[in-house]
Amino acid sequence: MEDYIEPLLLYIRPCAGLYLFGWLAKCNCVERKYGPIKYWLTIFYNILACALHLFFFLISGEKSTFLYVGWLALLMVLLHIHLTIVVIRSKSWSILNHFDPRM
Repeated sequence: MEDYIEPLLLYIRPCAGLYLFGWLAKCNCVERKYGPIKYWLTIFYNILACALHLFFFLISGEKSTFLYVGWLALLMVLLHIHLTIVVIRSKSWSILNHFDPRM
């Protein structure tokens, strides 16, 4: 069991930092504090972090000592996908928001 703890702890530190930054960016996007450039940068960042975790998940699947790290990487992929979806939904794409009924 001790073989699994060291790689897991080494992966958790940068993993938590990547997710925390993405989560804070998501909170600012949902609260409408971002302009269009920061909105797209947030989406790009979450997709990039998702790809990084997915790459690590695919690499770690071959080694038995990295089994738990691989599943944590898969969880992080799902969390970054969720952040991306929330950020996309925060932007209103409806044409009705640009329609003025008084015209």
